[in-house]
Amino acid sequence: MAKTTNTGRSGGPASGRAAFSAPLLRPATPDDVEALLDLARQTGPGFTSLIADRAMLTDRVTRAARSFADPTANEDADDFLLIATEGQDGPIIGCAAVKVPKRPRSRFLNYRYDPGSPDIKTGTKTGGGTGTLTATDEFADTAEVGSLFVAPHARGTGAGRLLAQGRYMLVAADPSRFTPTLIAELRGVGSTTEEPALWQALGAPLYRMPFATADAMVGTGDDEFVIRDTPTAPIDVAALPPDAQAAVGQCHPDGLGALKLLTREGFQPSGIVDLFDGGPIVMINSDDLATRRRSVRAPTQPGEIPAADGTQVLLSNDNLGDFRCAIATIHLGPEMLTVPAQVLDSLGLAPGQMARAMPTG
Repeated sequence: MAKTTNTGRSGGPASGRAAFSAPLLRPATPDDVEALLDLARQTGPGFTSLIADRAMLTDRVTRAARSFADPTANEDADDFLLIATEGQDGPIIGCAAVKVPKRPRSRFLNYRYDPGSPDIKTGTKTGGGTGTLTATDEFADTAEVGSLFVAPHARGTGAGRLLAQGRYMLVAADPSRFTPTLIAELRGVGSTTEEPALWQALGAPLYRMPFATADAMVGTGDDEFVIRDTPTAPIDVAALPPDAQAAVGQCHPDGLGALKLLTREGFQPSGIVDLFDGGPIVMINSDDLATRRRSVRAPTQPGEIPAADGTQVLLSNDNLGDFRCAIATIHLGPEMLTVPAQVLDSLGLAPGQMARAMPTG
């Protein structure tokens, strides 16, 4: 389990100061299973990266604790699952993750989309009825950001931004623990309420089961059918029904906000789409993450922040093993970060310790 610093979780802040009340990001622990289960029940269909299954979530948080604590603990993959809480000691209001395979995932298949036109880029436009889909495993050994979900009642609190960009602050804390390339998968059209058009045209005939069944099986790791039944020959997009053609590379309306955040971070279309619903997969070199490039690392000191001197930042303790991150107003000096004492407490930082700050503006 990841080491826990003295941040006053049992009996108030360690120094007696008022508790930090804004959303706070920290590693998942085995104590979070029931809260994560409740969160997973709110995600709906198509969200395969957070399944409402107690046994699976128990295994996942156990793996996450090992990932944060020990680089050698997991042989096949690390799962850096982050939890957003309501303030320093409050309930869980969201989660996000970076999954890092340590060896290629044998059944991680998607379709590479060759649109047949240089003007069509997967993730920004739909297929337009041209080109081919070819099964590929080229992202089988690539780290993936995902599992981002905020409880409906906590949306608009800053938790979503904290979860999204906090993952990149985590990568910046120790880039050696992550692959040079990161990807993100986005839901395709129809994946949350119905049988997606691409699934009806391709998936159902190939795999002979409902979309929800296949989606759940993949989410639980029961995915041998993917390798067994996915064709290796290119598929002619023009031979598909019009609605299936249009679905290739198209993001579900519910995912457009996430796509906008990813694009702002620097993610680009990869030319690869999801095997089942055709949703776009975007990619970035981790060196090019905007959050990583714009962040600064400096020592901290406690202090009050006059309004005229304050800068709102994403602030982390820059410690992957016991990662903490929050959005706070600090004085961003050239050689020193002046931070309110309760924020330092919430991040487990003592005066003089190094922190990482990234302006949110």
